[in-house]
Amino acid sequence: MVQVPATNHRFRLPTAAELAILRGLWTFEAVTARDLHRALGKECYTTTLTHLSNLYKKRLAERFFDGRAHVYRAKVEKWIVLTAVARHVRDTLFERSGMTLALCALSDTLPDRASLASLKDVIRDKERRTRLARHATTTRPAASNRR
Repeated sequence: MVQVPATNHRFRLPTAAELAILRGLWTFEAVTARDLHRALGKECYTTTLTHLSNLYKKRLAERFFDGRAHVYRAKVEKWIVLTAVARHVRDTLFERSGMTLALCALSDTLPDRASLASLKDVIRDKERRTRLARHATTTRPAASNRR
């Protein structure tokens, strides 16, 4: 079970196949299993049902009835799930090194201008936070001797 920092979300990470189903749930606000299966063009309807059931059990999807049909909806936002998956990959494959993960992810692609601008914004924000943290540790006020 993953506890996502700064949120109240607790869920088990999705498999790659479940993540593909989740992408469909994020695309459609609420969808029946049959309609999702048709939209995704997956191999077998019962496989889609199994993945949806697993996502429900993992607290990543919610399910309700509309007549006789089960309707599914993503329960957790896309960014929260993808961040948890990236954190898991970083921790298990990259020995907790976000830098190595980022360098590997960027090494075989040519990002567009918007992506490069976003990366530069992240780097500037990290630099600013690092400066503030260093400044806070070096400028501690002297303890007062008054009682």
